[in-house]
Amino acid sequence: MGSIITRKSEETKSSTAGHGGEGPNISSRSAPHGTNKKEPDLESDKISSQEQVAGCWEEIDRQCERLEKKCYCPSADQTLQSDVTGWKTARIFVSSTFRDFHSEREVLVKKVFPELREWCEERKIHLVECDLRWGIPSDSTTAATIATCLEELDRCHSETEGKPFFLNLLGERYGWIPSLSDVPEAVQEKYLWVPNTSITCMEVLYGGYRTKNLNAAFFIREKDFLADLPEQCADAYYEKGVLPREHLKVLKENLNKRFPNQTFHYSCEVSLENEHGTRPKAKLTGLEDFATQVLYFYKNAIEKTFPNQRDIKTLPSDEYEDAMQKKYVEQKSEGLIGREEEVQVLLAYAKGGPYPADNTCGDFENPKDEESKSGIEGQSSDTETPILCICSQAGCGKTSLMAGLVQKASEEGLNVFYHFVGSSPYSNDHALLLYRLICKLEPDKESMDKIKGMKENETALVKHFEDLLLKLTNSEQPPLLIVIDGLDEFSHGLDWLPASFPSKIRCILATRRENLPTIARLKALRPKWWLLPGLTENAKSSYVEQYLKRYSKVLDSTQMKLLLANPLANCPLWLTIACEELRVFGNFKKITTKIQKFPDSLSGLLKQVITRLVEEDETNCMKKFLCLMKVSGTGLPEYALLSLLGNAAHGQPIPLMVWANVRRQLKPFLRCVSCNSAVERVVFFHKTFCEANCVLSKCKT
Repeated sequence: MGSIITRKSEETKSSTAGHGGEGPNISSRSAPHGTNKKEPDLESDKISSQEQVAGCWEEIDRQCERLEKKCYCPSADQTLQSDVTGWKTARIFVSSTFRDFHSEREVLVKKVFPELREWCEERKIHLVECDLRWGIPSDSTTAATIATCLEELDRCHSETEGKPFFLNLLGERYGWIPSLSDVPEAVQEKYLWVPNTSITCMEVLYGGYRTKNLNAAFFIREKDFLADLPEQCADAYYEKGVLPREHLKVLKENLNKRFPNQTFHYSCEVSLENEHGTRPKAKLTGLEDFATQVLYFYKNAIEKTFPNQRDIKTLPSDEYEDAMQKKYVEQKSEGLIGREEEVQVLLAYAKGGPYPADNTCGDFENPKDEESKSGIEGQSSDTETPILCICSQAGCGKTSLMAGLVQKASEEGLNVFYHFVGSSPYSNDHALLLYRLICKLEPDKESMDKIKGMKENETALVKHFEDLLLKLTNSEQPPLLIVIDGLDEFSHGLDWLPASFPSKIRCILATRRENLPTIARLKALRPKWWLLPGLTENAKSSYVEQYLKRYSKVLDSTQMKLLLANPLANCPLWLTIACEELRVFGNFKKITTKIQKFPDSLSGLLKQVITRLVEEDETNCMKKFLCLMKVSGTGLPEYALLSLLGNAAHGQPIPLMVWANVRRQLKPFLRCVSCNSAVERVVFFHKTFCEANCVLSKCKT
């Protein structure tokens, strides 16, 4: 017999919620096993529990009222998935107590989600089920487990503008109630933690209760099956404590009241499995209608959130690249620190001002004006502007600086073309760059059909680019700023790059000085060099203070001086990684020693970080992940990582809690890159991290 799902009337809901037989007691307020309480004590406990639960819900109601007035948006970054690739990601967060919902979770994993995944793929939607109730590492702390669960829910929030796909399963257990000391202050503040409530309840609140999330569904299992459970199995399905039972009763009542069309009641049957030499195990069956209703609900919710997915066309490569470049600039400019003066210097040059003051020396001395080499044959230097090339060591912040320049120039109304190598899987293709640049420069829009025909012809593109520059030199053209970052990462040479541009076009390039072939090619063009200076003392100290302040941490004056005295402290990337290492360091008494042991090289610090991450990981998944990223070169889709990190021999993916922990620890070093017509890939945010991965062979596992 199948399960029966109904939306009950208010009277039925009130009369059936929160009752059942005996079971384990997770509340510290209940009597120890075997203790017989007197009736007055039980009555007293009941009244006390009602008062506590009422207090919790008064706070929840106040939160809901305040947040509704503020047009509440959850704490995650609220950016609905970009339409760059056409593909979307739908994450369904599954929330429940653990021991009593094995049967339902098995139905979801084996029946519901496979069918829903196929349905989604037909619509260019990638389905990810977020089930964190299994595979929890043995070394996980309470604080880490709480933070990991809620941060995973953050990801679901961020991809749906605060309306995550949320599935809550409720039976006759309320779940573990952590003490406030178990919950980090940052988590309490970020997620509006309500004291004396369970983690499952907090997931319900954050997953949709406060915001009346239309993508949230709540499935409440009827208690009739309890009568058929053997006594030895009942403990796993029923709360014994007075306080958690009261909590559960009120939670169900409020869900029924607040979500009358999103709360479903279902029934089930008990099947006993007898294994030789062991006591019988209970398995819940008759869940067919439960599975059907879950499937129906989320098909509707996903369709409404991502409508018309079947009709989405793949973007042309240039339009896709334009969108990816814009997204990348927005992300990188947010990380600009202590470079306001440099942005203004470059902005003044972009507006037609002089070159930045010469700060070169040795191998990077600038040529004298009369020695500058013309890149457009037959033209005088009065009609040309040599390239300005910014050069720095890896990690000195040149990419963030260039992104900040693009952002500021665009805000001030300048006409800007920009290209950042590394922003997309195809950004190192200089033919695609040339095509996009020609489209920007070409004054004769009637020629665009001819240009489109050259899109795949690199030789024709280079010839047209040279002719176009010559034509622009002899004509009045509007001012243009060209910004190209990451020349050292192009897949081929730089033969297409001219030594100079028409006078009203200012071209600023950026490259790492470690890449000697690129430096040699640029030197042949006789550009104007500008070596990116290190951060000032004020910029360094201000950044460290701001970074640690986000996590309610601070260094004393001695520790700050010690950190900033490191020769690499003027490198923004080194400083960022050092601050992150201090943030996660657990022994505040040894902070000074930790700072003293920081290497004075970027690669040395990164190797130290990788070694720590691998040695602290008991699951061995950290090392496997880092190895996979190293050999992939261009990163991997998350669904592929889940499969590769799991048990390939048995076709089992990595437990999501394990993966969430790995990703959470590496969060400062990762970013996602979209691929046209495909799901996005997980990549390292900086090339230097990939290079530092060679330390893996030396790690203890």
